[in-house]
Amino acid sequence: MATDCVEVVLQLNGVLAAIPLAFIFPPLCVLKLQQEPILSPRSIPKLFVAIFGIISAIIGLVMTILRIAEGSTCSHGNPLSYCNDYTNGTQSNFSSMSNNSSIYSNYSTRGSLYNSTRLSPLSSL
Repeated sequence: MATDCVEVVLQLNGVLAAIPLAFIFPPLCVLKLQQEPILSPRSIPKLFVAIFGIISAIIGLVMTILRIAEGSTCSHGNPLSYCNDYTNGTQSNFSSMSNNSSIYSNYSTRGSLYNSTRLSPLSSL
């Protein structure tokens, strides 16, 4: 199964699950449980939050559908833009990264450089 198209699934999850859970359901539950009329002055901010959530969900869903219709969300085997090897400016994939020891040696030299330049707490006295 291809995992390079997971972006669309995460977008739909955010639009259809996260936005209602954060912005729509809580104010509507409070409005349902309170004893005041829905259009009372204390209820207006809750209504605005719920309306904001509904508008955000609609806009997010439309934008996701437009991205799906555009067809440019999946790379289908092409190297992804965030898989660049910035040490030498070339693009690499994960199989070549496991064989490249220079990437891992940079981490060890950074650690030793940090340890050699670190001052002890007593040296500043």
